[in-house]
Amino acid sequence: MRLLSLCSARRQTPPEAGESLVELLVTITILGVAMVAVLGSIWTSIRVADYHRKTTTADVVLRNFAEEMQQNTGTYQYVQCATLTGAGAYPAYSPPAPNTSYAAKITKIEYLTGYSGSDQPTWQDSTAGCPSGGDKGAQRLTLRADGPITDPAVRGVETVMIIKRDARGEQ
Repeated sequence: MRLLSLCSARRQTPPEAGESLVELLVTITILGVAMVAVLGSIWTSIRVADYHRKTTTADVVLRNFAEEMQQNTGTYQYVQCATLTGAGAYPAYSPPAPNTSYAAKITKIEYLTGYSGSDQPTWQDSTAGCPSGGDKGAQRLTLRADGPITDPAVRGVETVMIIKRDARGEQ
C-alpha cells in the first residue's frame, strides 16, 4: 500500500515550471519587432514635426515679405516695368532674425495689359518685356520663401501671388 501511495504522490507533483530557450527567443523576437515599429513611428513623428515647423516658418517669412512688397513707400516702391534681375528689379529681401537662414524672392512678375470681354484682367510675363502700351500700374508678383538654406533635405517651401499697384499719384 505504501508503494502505491508513493507512486501516486509522484504523479501528483506538477512538472517543472519554466520556459524553454525557444520560447524565450520567440518572445525576444516579438518584442524586438514591436520596438522597431514604435521607434520608427517616433522617428517619423519627429521628421514630420520638423518639416511642419520649417514650413510654418517659411510661411511667416513669406507673409512678412508680402507685407513689405505691398508698401508703396520705402524699399519696395512700385518699379515701372520691373524685371527679375538687373537695374529694373525690386531689391532683394533679407528676412529679419531669427529667420535669417530662410530665403525669400520674387520668382515671377507679370504686367497688367488690360481686361478681357468678361472683365477679367489679362497679364503679360515680364520675360516678354514691358507691354507695348507701357506699364498700366499693376503687377502680379509670385513670391517664394524656402529654408532653412542649411538643411536641403527637409525644407519648408511656401509660395504666394500678390498684386502690386502703383499708387504714387493717389492720395
